[in-house]
Amino acid sequence: MKRRSRWRHRGAAAVLLAGLALGLGGSSRRADGCGPEFETAFFHYQTRPDLPLGDFASGRLGVLLPSFARSYLVIAYRHLAGTGVTTAEVPGLLELWTRRLDLLEFGAGDGDAARRWTEARARLLPAQPEPGSFRAAPSSYQSYLNCHDDAFARATLTLEERVRTWGKQSPWTLDWLHAQDVVFGNCESGVALPDPAPPGAPALLRQDRAYQTAAALFYGEAFDEAAVQFDAIARDATSPWRELAPYLTARVMLRKAALAGPDALYAVAEQRLRALAADATRPALHRAAGLLLERVEASAPQLHASKLAARLAAVHPDDPSALGRWLDDYTLRLDVELSDDATVLAALHAESELTDWVLTMQEPGSLAQAHALLRWNVTRSGPWLIAALGKLDSASPPELRDQVLAAAAALPAGSPGFVHAAYHRVRMLASLGRSAEARALSDQVLATPLPRSAADLLHGQRLGLAQSLAELARHLPRQPSGVTVDETGTGARDERGKRAGPGPLFETVGARVLEQGLPLARLEQLLGDAGATLPASLRRAVAQVAWTRALLLGNDAALQRLTTALAALAPDLQSDLAGLTSADNAEQRAFAATLTILRHPGLRPSPEDGLPRRVALDELDSFRDNWWCEGVGQLQSRRPDPALPAPGEANPPAPAPLPDFLGSDDRDSLQRQRVRLRAAGSGPSFLGKQVLAFARHNPRDPRVPEALHLAVRATRYGCPDDDTSEVSCAAFRMLARKFPRSPWTGRTPYCY
Repeated sequence: MKRRSRWRHRGAAAVLLAGLALGLGGSSRRADGCGPEFETAFFHYQTRPDLPLGDFASGRLGVLLPSFARSYLVIAYRHLAGTGVTTAEVPGLLELWTRRLDLLEFGAGDGDAARRWTEARARLLPAQPEPGSFRAAPSSYQSYLNCHDDAFARATLTLEERVRTWGKQSPWTLDWLHAQDVVFGNCESGVALPDPAPPGAPALLRQDRAYQTAAALFYGEAFDEAAVQFDAIARDATSPWRELAPYLTARVMLRKAALAGPDALYAVAEQRLRALAADATRPALHRAAGLLLERVEASAPQLHASKLAARLAAVHPDDPSALGRWLDDYTLRLDVELSDDATVLAALHAESELTDWVLTMQEPGSLAQAHALLRWNVTRSGPWLIAALGKLDSASPPELRDQVLAAAAALPAGSPGFVHAAYHRVRMLASLGRSAEARALSDQVLATPLPRSAADLLHGQRLGLAQSLAELARHLPRQPSGVTVDETGTGARDERGKRAGPGPLFETVGARVLEQGLPLARLEQLLGDAGATLPASLRRAVAQVAWTRALLLGNDAALQRLTTALAALAPDLQSDLAGLTSADNAEQRAFAATLTILRHPGLRPSPEDGLPRRVALDELDSFRDNWWCEGVGQLQSRRPDPALPAPGEANPPAPAPLPDFLGSDDRDSLQRQRVRLRAAGSGPSFLGKQVLAFARHNPRDPRVPEALHLAVRATRYGCPDDDTSEVSCAAFRMLARKFPRSPWTGRTPYCY
C-alpha cells in the first residue's frame, strides 16, 4: 500500500516546493474546498497518532496503523530501534507535522510575525487587515507559502530603524510604509510595483525602494525581473541590502524552477548557494544558505532516499533541527521514487533497512507478511518484531508465529512498542481461540494510561471477547480522540473544529456489534440491569433502535415492552407513544408506531456511530439524513470511518465480532432477524407500505390523511430503493382520491 504525496506530480521540484516552499521555515497548502462542513468524531486516526503529537515524538507510540503517514513510521522506527528522539529534536518534528497537517490558519504566516508587522504599521497609518501569506501555484489547485515570517519580521525591524532615522511622521517613513503595503499586497495575488522614490528622497530610501521593488517582483512571480533587480542590489557597495541580495537571487531561481522550470536553474542556484555558504565576508548568511542548499541537494535526481535514510538513522547532537528537516526530505524523496513497478519497489526495499521496514509496514498481503517474518527471524530486532506482529494471522507458520508472540510478551510495559504488541497479541490470541488469555491481557493493558486512540482500539477488541451483556455494555461507551469538520481521516483541524463535551458515543465497532451482532432480545436486555453502566444518552439510543427494530420485525410483544422503556427515556416522545399504549390491537399499535417514526425522521433501527444526527429527532435533515436506507442489519454509517476501508476498496469491513456469550439460540435468532430486516427495504418504502396497508383497512381513521402525507414526504427526503417511487405515488393517489378536502391533501402537491 503506497502512500503518495499530493506533490508527487512535480517530481523533484515537488520535494523542494512542498518541503520548504523555497525558503526557510516554509509550508505548502492544499486549497480549501467550498461546501457544507459537518463535524465528525474520530476515535482513532487513519493517517496519524493522537494530538498532541509531542507525545508520539517522545516515544508514546500507541498502536501503529499501516495507514500512518511515513513520517510517523520513521520516528516510530527510531524509537523501536533504540535511537529515539531527543527533547531538542521534538520541536523540529512538530513544526513538520503541524505544517503537513495544515493546523495553521489558512492565509496566515507560520507564527506571529505578520501580526507584529500589522501592529507596528498601525502605529503610523490607519489599520489594515493582516496581510496574507499563501499564493496559488500556477496551473495547480495547490497553494504555497509565498511571504514567509522572515519577510514580515525583516519589514518590522526595518520600519523601527527608519523611524529612528527619519521620525514617525517623516514623509520618507510614510512613503516607505506605503511602498511596503504594495509589496505585501503581492503575497496572495498580483504583481503590483511600488512607485519610485520621490524626487529629493534620501539615498537610503532609494536603496530601500530598489529592494522593495525586487521583493514585489519576487512575490508577484516575475522571477526574471526580480533576479536582475537583486543582482543589481548586490553590486551596489553602499546598499544596506547588498549582503542579502545574492541569497535572495538564489531563492528566486529556485522558486522559478519549482513552479515553472527549467530544471537547469537548480544547478545555477546551487553554485550560488555554495559560494555564499563559503563566503567569509558574509557569515550571517552561512546558515541560511546552508539550509537552503540542503534542500536543493535533497531534490537532486542523483540523491536517493536510501542516502537520506542513512541520515535519519544516526544521531546528530550538534544540530537538533536536522531530524525534522531530513525527515521532510526523506519522505518527499520517497514519494518521488515510489513506483508500481515491482523491480523499483524491490530495489527500494533492498537499499535501506529503514525504507524496507516503513514500506513493509504499509504493504498488505501475504508477501509483506512473509517478508516481515523473515526479517524478524534474521534480525530479532525491535522494529521487525512490531512489523511481524502486525502481519500475523492464524495461517502464519505456527512455530514462527509462537516465537513472535513469545518475544512480544517479553517486551517491558514501558517500552515504545508495548501497546502495539499488546494490541496484536490480543488479536492473535482471540483468533487462536485463546479468549481467556486475550481477555486477561486486554484488561491488564486497558487498566494503564494509554493514548485515547489505542484505548479505543483495545476496547473494540474487547467487545468480541465479552462474556456477558453487562461486560459488553462496559466497553461500548467511547470518548472520541477528536471532533473535527475534516472527514479525510487526518483529523487535521481538531483544535479549530472541536466542540466541547460531545459525551460518550458509540464508536464504529461498537455500533457494528449492536447493528449486526445482537438479536432484538439482547438489545432489550441492555435497557435493564445489563446496561446499567451505559450513560442515559446511549440507553436512549439503544431504546430507539430496539423499538424501531421491533416494528420492522413485526414483534408486537416486544414493541409494547419497548414502548414503556422508550417513554421513560425519551420524554419528548411520550405524547406520540401514548397512541401505542392506548391502542386496542397489534395493527393499531403498528400504525401508531409507523406514524411516530414518520413524524420523527431521526428514528431508525440502526445505531449511530459517532456524533448524533445533526438536527432534532422530529426535524427533516436537508441532506437526507432521515430514517434509514435499505440493508438494515448492516451498519448505517453516516461518515467515512478512518479505521475501515472506503466502499469499493479491496478489503471491505469485516463482519461485526459476535460476543463470546452469545449461544446457539441467540445466533439462530440473529440470523432470522437479519433476513427479515434486510427484506424490509428503506425507511420511506417500509413506512409507506405500512401506511397504505392500514389505510385500506381503516379508511375512517382520522390519522390516515396525515400519515399518507408524511409517507409521501418521506419518499422526498429519505433514502429511496426500487419500490420507493411506486409507494410514493400510491400514497399520493390514495390521499387525493379519498381525502380531497383534507388540509393534508393540499400540502401534498406531488409524488416522488
